[in-house]
Amino acid sequence: MFKWQPAIEHGGNLAAASQYYGIPLEQWLDLSTGINPYAYPVDRFSANVFEQLPYQTDAFQNAVLAYYGNHEFLAGNGSQQFISLLPTLLPDLPALLPELGYQEHHRYWHINGNAIVHYPALNLEQAVSAIDIALEHNPAQHLIVINPNNPSGLMFSVEQLLLWAGRLSNGATLVVDEAFVDAQPQYSMLQQPLPDNVIVLRSFGKFFGLAGVRLGFAFSHPDHTVAKKLQQWLGPWNVNGVAQALAQKALADADWQKINRERLMRMEGEAGELFQPLIQSFNGECCNEHPLFSSYVLEKETVEKLYHRFCEQGVLLRKIDYNHQHSVLRVGRYSLDQHDRIKRAVAEVATY
Repeated sequence: MFKWQPAIEHGGNLAAASQYYGIPLEQWLDLSTGINPYAYPVDRFSANVFEQLPYQTDAFQNAVLAYYGNHEFLAGNGSQQFISLLPTLLPDLPALLPELGYQEHHRYWHINGNAIVHYPALNLEQAVSAIDIALEHNPAQHLIVINPNNPSGLMFSVEQLLLWAGRLSNGATLVVDEAFVDAQPQYSMLQQPLPDNVIVLRSFGKFFGLAGVRLGFAFSHPDHTVAKKLQQWLGPWNVNGVAQALAQKALADADWQKINRERLMRMEGEAGELFQPLIQSFNGECCNEHPLFSSYVLEKETVEKLYHRFCEQGVLLRKIDYNHQHSVLRVGRYSLDQHDRIKRAVAEVATY
């Protein structure tokens, strides 16, 4: 079995891949992150964004409200910052988490010492049933939903999430991580007022293709007490001036957003046509598709082999442990000018 030597948790570590496989950094294609390959264009900035302390401006806050909706919000250094803080600030209750999903949620609830219960994350019917049973047994627990799930693509309706929020007892919170929902904003909970026991997390970098900006948001009802606690931890200059200036422009650019949503939907179909025959030939199954990534469940050894073979072609994918027998191979989107290169890599891997 091939083993990945450097510690890589989240994908995107091209430097480690380059060193391990002996392929120059500039020759790699990174499909491991699930970030939009068509990044929002970055222009020159006024010197003010570098020279002045980055208090959050009215223009920045208005742009956030116009894009996400009129909700109470806090801006942070990526949604990751809120993921790490929430377990320490919410009441000490059990946490109901997906068995497969962005690993940092599980990590910080575990570090905080909360009891953890898992629900299925591949099949919608099984997931709904498991959460219903868990909340009926104990409504005094925090429910963490990654919507859409990363990496499985599983998505719950807003109506379903509101039903669960209504079943939580006092002190319990529904945390909804919507980091990947921008490509399908009609599924966001931010379309209507939030209940007072719901926190919604959003990520700026994924849809806009600007992960290095490190900007994320936590939205809540004005009466949710955790917002004040979060503000105390964040401090006065938590979002740098460059991030504010970029977000202010990108969030207001409705034309760019529309074009990219349509383009990502087309790319989703093209990627499926390219990768699904290969995956099926290795007895794998496709999870729920998402505009920014496709995920496939295969036997662990098969994922290791495919991952290694693509790396030998200079294509970095993402492998994620699922259970004792299976792993998930996640494939991010690529730009049009990279299609032929990916097609050749898939053909080469298929001949092994």
